Amino acid sequence: MSPYAAPRRPRPASVRSGAFFFLAAALAPSTGVLAAQELPPPAADTVPPADTIPPTPPPTLPPLDPVGPVGWEAGVWEWDRSDLLMLPDISLLDILERIPGITPVRAGIIAQPEGAAVLGTAGAAIRYIVDGFELDPLTTPTFDPSRVPLLALARLRVERRVTGAVVRMETLSPTDPRAHSAVEAATGDVGVNLFRGIFLAPGVLGGPLALGFERLAAEAAGGADHTTAWLKWTFVRDSAGVQLEYRQTETDRTGVGPPFFGERRDWALRARGRILGLAAEGYAGATTVEDRSGDLVLREGTPQAGIRLHRAFAGPVPAGARAALRFRDHPRLPAMEAAMELWVAPLPWLGGGVDMVRGFWAEGDPTGHTTLRGRLGPLLGLSAFAELPLGEMAAGRLLAPEDSLVFAPVRESQRIGASFDRWGVHLGVAAVRVRTDTVAGFGVAFDPDAPRSAGGEATGFEAMAVLPTGWAPLRVEGWVVGMERPDTWLYLPDRSWRAGLVYHHLPLPSGNLEILARVEHVSRGRMTTPCTPILECVDVDGDRRIQVGAYGATNLELTIRVVTVRAFLRWENIFHRRFQQDLPIRYDPGLANPFGRLTLPGQHILYGVKWEFWN
Repeated sequence: MSPYAAPRRPRPASVRSGAFFFLAAALAPSTGVLAAQELPPPAADTVPPADTIPPTPPPTLPPLDPVGPVGWEAGVWEWDRSDLLMLPDISLLDILERIPGITPVRAGIIAQPEGAAVLGTAGAAIRYIVDGFELDPLTTPTFDPSRVPLLALARLRVERRVTGAVVRMETLSPTDPRAHSAVEAATGDVGVNLFRGIFLAPGVLGGPLALGFERLAAEAAGGADHTTAWLKWTFVRDSAGVQLEYRQTETDRTGVGPPFFGERRDWALRARGRILGLAAEGYAGATTVEDRSGDLVLREGTPQAGIRLHRAFAGPVPAGARAALRFRDHPRLPAMEAAMELWVAPLPWLGGGVDMVRGFWAEGDPTGHTTLRGRLGPLLGLSAFAELPLGEMAAGRLLAPEDSLVFAPVRESQRIGASFDRWGVHLGVAAVRVRTDTVAGFGVAFDPDAPRSAGGEATGFEAMAVLPTGWAPLRVEGWVVGMERPDTWLYLPDRSWRAGLVYHHLPLPSGNLEILARVEHVSRGRMTTPCTPILECVDVDGDRRIQVGAYGATNLELTIRVVTVRAFLRWENIFHRRFQQDLPIRYDPGLANPFGRLTLPGQHILYGVKWEFWN
């Protein structure tokens, strides 16, 4: 056991959550598990026997695809299924911190509370949406991204704007006529154990079924674990049908603050099809959350219903449009919310669009924002782009469960820049400005009161680079963000950057061997955080804020795929630098084994394997 681990109290097995994953064995036929390798095609002059004709893939619902371009210039990043499987990441926050301007804030230990700030926007800066259903936090202002099951994702899209971000997740659904399974198992220091498993069956009870189970446990700091189970069942006929989704997450933590146990359930029933050329969907569902922290028990819930529409236009002027209408019944969330996205590209070197969100409260003024986006180029490899507000943004979001006041900071932002992309060289730079009247904390265990501080104006720049080395598999890539801001601005480093070498190679003609290696240095400057009993800090002239020291570490990632088996290594802070942590967490002295100020080990290592099977 690691010297940083404390004895754990016994915890009951999570039988309810695991039941979904093993239910598949009773519902789908099994003929043995084989690693996926495609059979050679029959000779051109032969006709295969009728009993060897491949079965028809299961039907799927019409997609509701994203709108607009992808890339640093657009402020949009996407990972498909194969990309996600090659990442050795533990939680969704590990992926988000790869994006320029997103600052991870962790309580210091794996499986402890997490948050992410977007260019100085902290509390509720990021919205998390799964298959069109928003994961409202309810008991806190901020949703904890560690509650997202990574192996369930088929596609991840992050739309980062200057005043926040939207994380859109699409979960798996069977698309192959064969049953499919995937298992991920990993272990590492500070007593970390990770298990993830999924099962996809093309035909169960009349439709495709997907099941999953995940568990992440860590012994350090008294212990913590997450257990998540989910299912997704679809009934499709003639490209229209219904879909049922259910997710349940249990979180058990000690060490950072009082002992915490949380349980969350999300379910949604949707109907989707094509109407007059539109992909249209209507859904209804609900979220229930129960969090117990010490003697405090919080129970919150809200129904959620909505409509989503999508239309893509081909022809001489390519365009895409998406609209959504969402309804809730919760005093600290908009009763109705409307969103619309439009992108038009009249010429190959000219594109523009608009994003609009409007929230209507049961009582009070409407809130929301409208953002104009445009792109000119590429012309001779050069492009120019802009992200400009149309009026100010008033973002009313959840503040605290006992606070009936709707917290609506007013924000305004601009982003204007240029890029060059030719001969394998990709360079970009943008000026950034954000103005807000109030900055709030996350409202999780490391700043439970979601303290507010005065806002102001922050200006700066962001830049990125991808450079070839002359050897095709190896490239240099990185980004940097620098911001001038008031000292009271929470969770906004004055600088942050990542830079390193990336080696990506498929050395065999068959593509059955793939190597992805990354060595990079991550650095963040000083930032202001609230002063709470959990954070080790002192008052200065009555100011309940502190400056957290700079963070810097060199990391190594390695993933090797052989056919459908992926072995991976995640080695953080390989040079064993001490005191490299996001927050100076102090353990509760009332614990049986108090640590005083937590000094993390200088490095963290996680290694494991991901294995896919077809039945």
